[in-house]
Amino acid sequence: MISIIYIILSFISFIISWILYKYIIYGYCILSITFGIVFLLLGISNLLKSQSPEKKYDSEIKDILKTFDSILVKSSEIPNLDNRNIIVVESIDDL
Repeated sequence: MISIIYIILSFISFIISWILYKYIIYGYCILSITFGIVFLLLGISNLLKSQSPEKKYDSEIKDILKTFDSILVKSSEIPNLDNRNIIVVESIDDL
C-alpha cells in the first residue's frame, strides 16, 4: 500500500514539474523532478521488498524444515501433548 502511495506521489511531482517548466520556473522544476525520482525509487523498492503471505509462509516452513527434517518418527497412537509431553515411538527413520 505504501509503495502505491509513493508511486502516486512521484507522478504528482512529475506533473507539478511539468507545470513549473511550462511557466519557466526552472529551480523548482528541478527540485520537483528530484522529489519525483526519489518517490518513484522508494515505491519500486517497497514493491520489490513486499512479500505475499504465501512467500512468508513458505519461508517460515523452509526455516522449520531446515531444523527438524532430519528425523521422522512413526507413532503407534496420536500423541496428546496437552497433559504430558510423551510420545510412544514405534520406529525412527533418518532422511
